[in-house]
Parts: sequence; structure tokens; C-alpha cells
Amino acid sequence: MLKASPFRVVVVVGSLGALALSTPAGATITAIRLDPQTNPLGCADVTVATTTLVGSVTFAGFPAGTITSSPAVATACTGGAGRSISFDGPPGAGIAGTEVAIRGNDETAPLTSHVAVARADGATIHLREVPPGSTVNTVAASGASVDLTPIPVTTTIATTVGGRVVSVRYIGGNTPRTTFSVGVREPQTFVQINDTLPGVPTLVEMRGPDGALVFSRSVTSTESRSILLDGPALASGSSVRMAQSGLVDRTAALGAAEFRADGFRVALAPGATGGRYSADLAKG
Repeated sequence: MLKASPFRVVVVVGSLGALALSTPAGATITAIRLDPQTNPLGCADVTVATTTLVGSVTFAGFPAGTITSSPAVATACTGGAGRSISFDGPPGAGIAGTEVAIRGNDETAPLTSHVAVARADGATIHLREVPPGSTVNTVAASGASVDLTPIPVTTTIATTVGGRVVSVRYIGGNTPRTTFSVGVREPQTFVQINDTLPGVPTLVEMRGPDGALVFSRSVTSTESRSILLDGPALASGSSVRMAQSGLVDRTAALGAAEFRADGFRVALAPGATGGRYSADLAKG
């Protein structure tokens, strides 16, 4: 689902310090941790009765794969005294918006957690689909959408699930960011967008030097892979806008660069103080 490094999540089920929540009768998983940016996908603190984990990952209601359990070790997930089992999932198992369901081999019902969405844009981290009743860095979430500025070193979403706490952790500097690039080569303008949020429409608009709209398209991806679009060739002074509502909204102004008989000529877009030029696109 996500490309190179899978976007994953940290789920911790159990008592988080002073919360001191009781574990439901028959539950042998006392804590689960899922981490968005590391391998393995997660870790579960368990009792001696649990020897392996089973589970599944679904996205938008469709199966995305199963959990792969590692052998139990005689330390807690945090490294202290206890007993835990690490686990991994299918590629991209921790992608935003998934449902992760995990149970011990001696349990009958899984612990199911919804993975909230996180995207960084500038100095802000946008959290979406935050489960009801959650806290974000110990502060009660006001709703399903939370924006934090500046981006914290660590952002933790904690949610009570069946008397246990599920916490989802994002590491600030590694939080996924949506990026896009634009190139012009007659007779087309090429747009590439990376790491869009799955399930959220991505709007692409192209405007001419006079501001008139010459191209508009909305694309919704089910996976966080690159989106590639071709539009009409744009002249210097044109612009390309890419937006995902509430998450990212950026506009790139286009200048011009060309090889001429008297050398290499660059014309910046109005108001621009710098830019980038692709020699590959210049080959024509």
C-alpha cells in the first residue's frame, strides 16, 4: 500500500501508567504497540498463557493481509520486565485508515483498533479519523480531526478499547508528507504526487498566466502510491495547484528554461526568487 517504508502505527493495549485500567476477563494481551515508521509492525505484552498471536488487517472493508507472529520473549515491549511477542503484517499493514484486529492464541475475541491518519504539512501535523474518546499527547481530542503546530517530537493517540488502552504513535520528523513535482515538455505538463492520503480526493488544477483554469481533475487513490497526471503544456507564469482537503494545499508557479543558440535561458515565474530546472525535461 504505502511505497518504500510502510506507514505503520503503534497500538498499546493495557494500563498506561496512572490510567490503571483493568484487563477484561479472559484477555491475555495486556498491551499492543503498533509503530508507523519502524519494523516490526508492532509488539504485544502478553501473559504466560499466550504463545503466539493471530490477526488481520483490513482497509476500507477489504482484507489486506494477516499478522505474522514472532516467538515470545521474556521482556516487555518497552524493554522492562514482562513478556511480549512482536509481530509484523502484510506490506503497508499500518497504512492510515486500516483496522487492525489481534488476539492471543488462547483468546476467543480479537482486540480491534482503527488506525488514525497522520500527514505532515509544513510545521503542522494533521491527524484525521481519530477514534472517539481518544487523547492526543494526553490531551482529550476535541473530535476526529486534530492539528498540532509545531509538530511534536512524538505524537501519541491513546484510545480505550474494551477496557484496555490502544496507543498509536507517530514520530514527528518521519511523519509522511505529501509531495508533488511539475514538469513541462511539449505538448504536455506532467504532474507527479507522492504519498497522498488514501481515500481522500486529490485535486489538481492548472491555470494559465492570466489565471484562467485550463485543467482540473480530482483523483482518489486507495493506496498511497504516486499519482501521475498529464495536462496541457503550460507557459511561463502558469501555475499548478495540488490539494487534499484539510491536509495539504500547495501551488507551484511555473517559469521557463530553454537552451538557445546564445546559451541557456531561464525566466522565473512572476514574484519568484528561485526554482528548479530538470535537464531531463529539457532534452525534448
